[in-house]
Amino acid sequence: RDRALSSPGNRPVRCVERTFEYLDGLALVALLRANALDAHLFDENFVRQDWFYIIFYGGFRVVVPSSQLDQAIDIRDR
Repeated sequence: RDRALSSPGNRPVRCVERTFEYLDGLALVALLRANALDAHLFDENFVRQDWFYIIFYGGFRVVVPSSQLDQAIDIRDR
């Protein structure tokens, strides 16, 4: 698990999944949101600006508030 990041609302968020595929990240965000979780694709526009460096940037991170991390992992692993 990643260290806590800060969301725009200054709430700590945690990484549920890292992916190098943009659509995989969006699909997981949609799945988590459909289950009433506040999921976001962190740094999505930053990583997409220069796709040659996608591995250097660490890919796309799907994040949720820290309080929803365990529930998000359960949904992801289904």
